[in-house]
Amino acid sequence: MLDKLKKIMTRLVFPDGLCCILCGKEMFNNNRADKYYCRNCMPKRNVHYCRLCGVGLPTTTQNFCNNCLNIGKEDLNFDYARAPYLYHDEGVRKIIHTLKYGDAQYLAEYMAEPMVDVIKEQDWQIDAVTYVPLHWRKKQKRGYNQSECLAKHISRSLNIPMISTLKKTVYTKTSATKLGREERRKLLEGTFALTGENIRGMNILLVDDVMTSKATANECSKILKEGKARHIFVITYATSRGDSEQTY
Repeated sequence: MLDKLKKIMTRLVFPDGLCCILCGKEMFNNNRADKYYCRNCMPKRNVHYCRLCGVGLPTTTQNFCNNCLNIGKEDLNFDYARAPYLYHDEGVRKIIHTLKYGDAQYLAEYMAEPMVDVIKEQDWQIDAVTYVPLHWRKKQKRGYNQSECLAKHISRSLNIPMISTLKKTVYTKTSATKLGREERRKLLEGTFALTGENIRGMNILLVDDVMTSKATANECSKILKEGKARHIFVITYATSRGDSEQTY
């Protein structure tokens, strides 16, 4: 009887029901800000991260990942990067994959919310929002660019204009998904160009769905810096984690 009453009350507040975007189960009494996940599917936030590139760190005593501690080995073209979640979480991977390949553009609105929360926690002065582009052939085949979808919602939430600053000039059939860091860097080198939008002196927020090797964000940021952008901040839905500890 009590469960039936709960369902009736929920229907009054949410006529179509409130369901977890991962498992699809109906939710009740979910008063968290992450209202799109049930308690079982709720991914853990990336709260211990590198203060530069944003990758998850294994301990609270670390402030930087190994790569950023040895910054000479891996120069970053962006200033800072952040992400609300870690890509190793199965539910996070599922959402990203569904948005990207499942014709589920509606997920972008939900995914943008925690990204906006993270941006608001930073002391970033942002002039414009942009996104990692797809080659026109790939976008035509997929029907949309998932990063552009995320950027639209982030732009609207922050009330900051979105501009198209980059284009993908080389169509690469090879998938970068299973490539290592150096292989990805070589694959992406020289594949992006500026659209001609004036970004001189601007602080740009670059949006993408996930950052693992940093190769895409780094290459795009390099091109934006060539366009005389002042600062580049990167926001993704998920990032990788730095598992090995570093004494410093």
